[in-house]
Amino acid sequence: MGGYHFSRTDHKIMTFVSISVIMSVFLILIPFAHSVILILILVGGAGMASVYGLSIVYTFIRNFSRRDLVSLSLSFANTLQLAVAVVLPVTFTLLASRYNYTYAWSIMGILGIVLMPLLLFIRKDLENRPV
Repeated sequence: MGGYHFSRTDHKIMTFVSISVIMSVFLILIPFAHSVILILILVGGAGMASVYGLSIVYTFIRNFSRRDLVSLSLSFANTLQLAVAVVLPVTFTLLASRYNYTYAWSIMGILGIVLMPLLLFIRKDLENRPV
């Protein structure tokens, strides 16, 4: 769904930013949820937003890579994703053991929001290329 929506919207950067902010807010709210149902909703929502966002990334790569480099570009994106997938759990564990879980969840969510300005570097590409 993420890739489908991304392909058909004129607001590409806002779509990705919105999904990323929603995921970050859900992560920030997890330690403040005191109901198992609410925790499941927040974790499920963050997971769905993450998959939606990754679909957008894959669609972006497929649409904007040279045709002969799509496989290489997708492989590079997967490599970056795996690198992040290795670093974030270790970072979360260190934060949780050194401080507490509330701090660790909040930092993970805030990190997603703080890194949003990096999207400004690709904004021109998104606005100038037809899909």
